[in-house]
Amino acid sequence: MISRYKIVLFDLDGTLCESGEGILNSAKHAIQAVGFPVPPPEIMRKFIGPPMGQSLQNFCGMDKELAEKAVAIYRERYNRIGWIENRLYPGIQELLKDLKASGAKLSTASSKPKPALERIVQHFGILEYFDALVAAGPDGFHSSKPEMIEQAIRDCGGAQKQEVVMIGDTHFDANGAVEAGVDFLAASYGYGTKEELAAAGAAHFADSVEALRPYLFIDEN
Repeated sequence: MISRYKIVLFDLDGTLCESGEGILNSAKHAIQAVGFPVPPPEIMRKFIGPPMGQSLQNFCGMDKELAEKAVAIYRERYNRIGWIENRLYPGIQELLKDLKASGAKLSTASSKPKPALERIVQHFGILEYFDALVAAGPDGFHSSKPEMIEQAIRDCGGAQKQEVVMIGDTHFDANGAVEAGVDFLAASYGYGTKEELAAAGAAHFADSVEALRPYLFIDEN
């Protein structure tokens, strides 16, 4: 197999890992701890992907000071137990292995704080496949997906924009790829909807990890 791309970038939550249970359990715990009602499931689903502080402000109506308190509570539970309420999507390890064997360089571009991301990829035994790990800052509020994509490209040694693809499951990933000028492949098996992904510019959708392969490899036969 030959990789279609020189550099392949992955979001973490909803793309590499089915991590919703731990994120949502920890977010609900934090929201209740500061005295706010837990939003309905269709709103809570939107907490998976963006920085937690941003989501607490946008979806719960918290001010920044209270959101900072809630982020600390969220992080305490997530770091203690939430990160283990998590699993790799079936086929991810094999996909990463095959991409590396095909000559691609791999990096994350995730809104999860880097210490948590590093612990998760180490726990699941996939750290060895990555040439770089790019993630959000520690404050739980700000992360620029286009900046992370640019950083990941640099950390992987550089490439032309047409030689890079971003794989993610939310409109944040799609918008970031469009702004950064790289291809985007929607992991529609994740937590974003096809409607939001299409509205953000996604043209190619994979409903399973296996369905990513035709977009990532050139068949030599």
